[in-house]
Amino acid sequence: VEASVYNLSKMIIAKNIKGALRVLDDLFFMNVATGVILYNLTASVLDLARAKSAVNNGIKAEEIAADFSYPKNVVFRLTNAQRNVRYLSDRQIDLMLKKVLDCGKKLKSGTSDEKVLLERLVVDLTVTLQKGV
Repeated sequence: VEASVYNLSKMIIAKNIKGALRVLDDLFFMNVATGVILYNLTASVLDLARAKSAVNNGIKAEEIAADFSYPKNVVFRLTNAQRNVRYLSDRQIDLMLKKVLDCGKKLKSGTSDEKVLLERLVVDLTVTLQKGV
């Protein structure tokens, strides 16, 4: 499951909407809780935000990992994020953070279909990366 959610993040970063929705559908088929999916997507966006800040300030991924107490087996996430954020603006990162937070609020409110909210989030994140909006 964790690998599938990581693949979902990779598809989003690759701006591959079809692939991302396919992975999300697989997660739904495996009955992965929407909260687990959102938690992992949020963690990926936070990795991007931390990596962007590090790149902007000349800090290495290992330093950020130590500052945020990342386990040694997941430091690669920050290394990959640092590579990916070189092509992203601060605005794109801010928009992505806002979108995952908004989705979390809507999921907690229980007023919307959880699967539709996550599908919308995946599309919104991917479009944000494609177009910066």
